[in-house]
Amino acid sequence: DEIILSPTSDIAAAVMDDDGNYNADVNARSEMDERVELYVHAWQMLTARGDAEELVPVYDLFNHGSGDAYNTKTLEYDDDVHTLVASRDIRAGEVISNNYNVCNDCEERTHAFGTPEIFQDYGFVEDYPQRFIIFKPRIKMEIRRKPRHRGFEVEFLSPLSQRGVDYMQRNLEELQAMSLKYDEEELGCPDGVSKAQWNMAWDMHNAYVLAFKTALKAAAHMELSDEVWKMGNRWNEPGKEYAGIERDPSQDEQANDGEDDDADAGES
Repeated sequence: DEIILSPTSDIAAAVMDDDGNYNADVNARSEMDERVELYVHAWQMLTARGDAEELVPVYDLFNHGSGDAYNTKTLEYDDDVHTLVASRDIRAGEVISNNYNVCNDCEERTHAFGTPEIFQDYGFVEDYPQRFIIFKPRIKMEIRRKPRHRGFEVEFLSPLSQRGVDYMQRNLEELQAMSLKYDEEELGCPDGVSKAQWNMAWDMHNAYVLAFKTALKAAAHMELSDEVWKMGNRWNEPGKEYAGIERDPSQDEQANDGEDDDADAGES
């Protein structure tokens, strides 16, 4: 039988924590294992296939596509109507794709939701181009595959600072040390983790490594700037970087010392 559960049901309370996040210890907390499993499946399906809190017929079948693979756009979206059309000619047999972060109606999500967030919410590592928005060191960049698969290149979407370079260098070294440890000690997939999940986690790990390597290589030939630290907390949103900053940022002689980094929302 079909079971429809409201967000305030006992099962929802058993599955979700107070912030609306999945409770990994749900089986230990609930005596209604079968119904909980059904609820979790429904919740995962809505998270992975829905648009916010809604499932739109046919639209919910479209997968995420990056770069040229993204071939649709939204014309109208309200409570009753969702009109989606092709953004270019789509070849016979080609997959029709949506995009989960740089769609034409994604608004602020475009500037705060990158490849790691797609991995976190949807469980896969997107193809290139890949976008990284890291709030504490104020890094916003896009990694792209060069034509004819001749390597990778980076575009910095916000000014890159020395602090950003230091952050990437430090984390690259930690990621590489982790890889070396697992290779040398021949550590395999832990108990309780599926092989598919384990491989996907390493795919995300490798995406970070490639992104930081590519960015650091480009940064070595760039003139770094502290401009990003003169911006407000919306430094990552084009046209709103200086929102809330009363003084003229061009008159600043020194960058923000960064003591308030942890106050930024969406820290990665």
